[in-house]
Amino acid sequence: MDSDGRRDGSDPLSSQDFTVSQGFVTYKAPVGNGIDFKFGKFATWMGAELWESVDNPNFSRSLLYQNAIAFTNTGLAVSYPLLDSLTVTGYLVNGWDTFVDNNNSKTLGYQFNWKISENTSFIVNGSEGAEQDDDLVEHADSNWRHFWDLIFAIKPFEKTTFNLNFDYGTEAHAAMLATESKNGQWWGFSGIIDQEITDYFGLAFRGEYFDDHDGARLGVSALHLWELTLTANFKIRENLLVRPEIRYDEGSQDIFNGHQGELTTAIDFAYLF
Repeated sequence: MDSDGRRDGSDPLSSQDFTVSQGFVTYKAPVGNGIDFKFGKFATWMGAELWESVDNPNFSRSLLYQNAIAFTNTGLAVSYPLLDSLTVTGYLVNGWDTFVDNNNSKTLGYQFNWKISENTSFIVNGSEGAEQDDDLVEHADSNWRHFWDLIFAIKPFEKTTFNLNFDYGTEAHAAMLATESKNGQWWGFSGIIDQEITDYFGLAFRGEYFDDHDGARLGVSALHLWELTLTANFKIRENLLVRPEIRYDEGSQDIFNGHQGELTTAIDFAYLF
């Protein structure tokens, strides 16, 4: 990660720049079962977590969401339900976390969303394209990033949900190009148990591991991270959600203010409209 907190190596926004989190238009063409088009800037299709934190079992973001995947993409998405249980989506976008493309290559993406049963789903996501800035990296257009994201969600009991997420990516990044030809790799795994105890109270436990040994994502060699998070979800009245949380992170290097581990407590208040 750069000193300014950006993962893509680009310059931070100046005081004269303006951006929006999401902004897109949609259209459903009356062809077959209906072809859905989405064009603009939208939250990435990869990862098990949704854009709004309040829609996730845990308040804080996972290591995979923060480090393994993109936050947003800008371009075109086209979806079509091939079967009642299978929807396929293709993406043509500028890249990862870039509004204006930073090179001369576009990124291709895909999603296969299979609803196995009413309580079980399996999603396969992928992304292929050059993501490096051609003003900063020589031959950036040929340094492709390959990424795969697998999500399995199952609700075996009425009030219990399991969510499993596996990510794997590879890319020839600048730090390795100068010394060797192999690509840098990163991968991680996340598991979440969401237990509804009453209609107004529930617990969510998350455990995960992220491996960035080559420094391909965070720029720190031989880095491994893991974390455990416990979140309590209190629904007060109809629209008020209160979520206290405790989290412990640990890394293979002293990246938490000079320490290998960090304990975090937080509380979130959200009013649902």
